[in-house]
Parts: sequence; C-alpha cells; structure tokens
Amino acid sequence: MPIKTEKDLSETQRNHWLKAVAAIELRNLGYAISLLQGILKQEPEFLTGRQLLRRTEVTKNKAAKKSFFKISTAPIAIMKTQREMKKDPKHAVEMVEKVLEEEPYQRQANLVLKEAAVAAGWPEIGVFALRTLLEENPSDVKVLHELGRLYHDMGQNENEVEVYNRICEIKPLDAEALRLCKDASARASMTTGGWTQAEGYRDLIKNKEIAISLEQQSRVQLTGESLDQQIAETYALHQAQPENVDLARRLGALNEQKDEIEAATAWYQYAADLTRSTDAGLVRKVSDLRMKRFEHEIAGHEEFLSTHGAGEELYAKKSEELRIAKKTIRASGWSGIQPTCTFALNWASTSSTRGISAKRCPSYSERGKIQMRV
Repeated sequence: MPIKTEKDLSETQRNHWLKAVAAIELRNLGYAISLLQGILKQEPEFLTGRQLLRRTEVTKNKAAKKSFFKISTAPIAIMKTQREMKKDPKHAVEMVEKVLEEEPYQRQANLVLKEAAVAAGWPEIGVFALRTLLEENPSDVKVLHELGRLYHDMGQNENEVEVYNRICEIKPLDAEALRLCKDASARASMTTGGWTQAEGYRDLIKNKEIAISLEQQSRVQLTGESLDQQIAETYALHQAQPENVDLARRLGALNEQKDEIEAATAWYQYAADLTRSTDAGLVRKVSDLRMKRFEHEIAGHEEFLSTHGAGEELYAKKSEELRIAKKTIRASGWSGIQPTCTFALNWASTSSTRGISAKRCPSYSERGKIQMRV
C-alpha cells in the first residue's frame, strides 16, 4: 500500500496539519503532538506526519528536565502492544506511539513499531522506525542488519547495498554483510540494466552497432586495431555510465590483454573502488597486476646489470638483492613488494654516479611510480 502524502488528507485533516506546523513554530509542542497523533489515528500511512511527530517528541524530551526518580512504564506498554500485534497490527502501531511520545528513542518500542507496521502492510513506516534508532546510534550493527533485511523484502536493492556497506565499514569482518552486499549489488545491477525484463540480450541494446561490438568483446583474444577499437568503444560507454562496474572491469581486461599493465591496474582498482572493495576477485586482480609489474621491474634490472659492465663485486651484490627481492615477493605477496624494491632507486643513483645514462635504467625514469601505495 503506497504511503499517503499531505495531498491525500481531508480538508479537516489538512487544517489540523497546518495548525500543528504553526504550533511547532510557536514552541507549543504538546499541542502539536496531540494534533499530529489525531491525524495519524485516522491516516496512519501519512509518513510525513509521523516523521514530524517524532521530531517534535524528540525536541520536547530534550528540553524537559530529567527526573532521577521517574520509572519508565514502557516495558509494560510494549508487552501489551506485542499481544495486540498478533490480533490487530494496525491498532498496535497506534498503541506503540503512546510509548514513543515519552521515549522516542526507546529501542524495543521502535522495533515493535517496525514489526507492527510491516505486519500491517506499511514497510516504509518500519524503515522509519529503524532509522529513528540509527539516528541515535548510527553504529548499531543489529539494527542495520534489520534494515538491510527489510530493504531486501521491499526489493530496494540499492538501499540494501548502502546499508551493508555501512556495516562493512563498522565491522569489516562481518562475513554475512559482505555476502549479502554482493548479492544485493548483483540484483541492483540486473534491475538497472533491465536484465530481468528483457527476453534477449539484444532487447537491452538500442544501437545495432553496439550489439555487434559487444559480441566481438566475447572473443578471447583481440589484436591491433580491433583491440584499440574495443577499448575506445568501451571507454565511451564508461563515460556515459561511470558507476558501471562491468565496464570498468572490461576496460581493465582489455588493457591487460594489450599488455598495458599500469592502465589495466588503474581500471581494476577503479572497479574495486566502485564496489568498496567487496569484490574479492577485483581486489586480487589489482594485487596480482602490481606484483607482475614489479617482477618486470626486477627482470629489467637483471638485464641492465648484465649488459652494462658493472664491476663483478657490484654485479654480484645487486644480483643477490634481486634474487632476495623476487623470493620475498613470491613468499609475501603484495605486502612484501614495496620494502624489497627500494634497491631500485639505490641502484639508479649508483649507476648515475658511474656515468651511466639514467634514462637507460628501466626504473629510474619512473622513480615516482615505484613508490606505489600498498
């Protein structure tokens, strides 16, 4: 059932709504709350009214003097509401609002509001209840999981991805959040791309030339002009859809096929950033390409040492450093690359003092690129 707006209110209800807004401006919060509660009793799906009601209750409670001897009656009222929810969830929504009037951030009351609203067929109100709790404690992982599940049930995949990304930021080792985030991302991509509605892949492509181009991309190997053409066409699509992970991944693969390792690494990193590093395959690809690049650097230094007449002692020393560097890279992975490659700069400096042209050293002309971020 769609949420109602101010336009859906009757004339009397609209007058009460305007009076409530005016009362809030005059700081007559108690009167405003009673007016808003009256409107919601008749139109419980009026989400904007419920949001304003909660804001007013929060403001009123913050301004009220706290009493150390006041005993909360919320637990008893919540138990009654839970019993009522099984019989009449719509009435349960109305009942729990009485608890929230006094304690708008009461955790159990908001969770009951969420359950009752969903049971009544008003999931948007359930989202509002959970977001009220997150307003007070944005790092509440349990509430975030509840919100993610609710977005999933509502079919709001993009919102679901946002929620699970927040969980991963708070709790990076939450395996369930990572898994659900990937699933939601896949569903969101299928929905925005029209895959769920199309009878065939050609229905997704308006331009016949682009259809032919995508067919060509499925080939394993492209060379020369055809490869450059694919890169240019894919990049044009990327400019129109910069948030499309598949296009960024495709650009990485094409540049890798062209042996443009730096460009391929950059595109794979861009794709990984779009997924907030939740795609383990992309993260691993970036790491592998960086390792490959440094192994090329090491091979270049070996060749340089062997062909430029370095003294035997120096040659033996640098060769041993190269051997240790390669061994460390293979044993430690990407984390071992940066420390073991500092010898490249040292060797470049030694070479330049011996009268050897720095430009002929494969890595010296790219000193800044060696210090890559791990």
